Amino acid sequence: MMGVGKTSLGRVLAESLTFDFIDIDQQIVEQENSPIPDIFKKQGEPYFRVLESKTIEEALQATDVVISTGGGAVMTPQTADLIWEKAVSIWIHSDIDILLKRVSGDLTRPLLHHKDPCAVLKKLEQERSPVYKKADIHIQSGDESLAETLKNIKEKLNEYTHS
Repeated sequence: MMGVGKTSLGRVLAESLTFDFIDIDQQIVEQENSPIPDIFKKQGEPYFRVLESKTIEEALQATDVVISTGGGAVMTPQTADLIWEKAVSIWIHSDIDILLKRVSGDLTRPLLHHKDPCAVLKKLEQERSPVYKKADIHIQSGDESLAETLKNIKEKLNEYTHS
């Protein structure tokens, strides 16, 4: 979900593992030379999802990399299948009240434009959680520090890779 800290946690996880970091949304912004809200407005969400899927497929060719996807990426079945088959997937979950604090007033989030953010987040959570639950690793994130969440992720990764 938007606001859970995928990009921030991805960056610090990659650094701690001495891996490269790829932010899919940033890759798309650079490829299109346009911010995501503009892509949504001018080209539409389906166009964005095709770009996203292609960008993820390319990123998954790399090794020793941490990839941060947008929250809606796995809602495209083809993209979800790529992730489930070719990566160790991590679902970072936060309660709605935490997400609201993090994303309120953020104009870079096109799904929240001109809508009640709480209602949108609740609807997205209801729609997406069954898909997110397919991830290999589940992490609960709240008000704890980034370092604490990173520690939790690394412990779960270690358990996963040694099981």
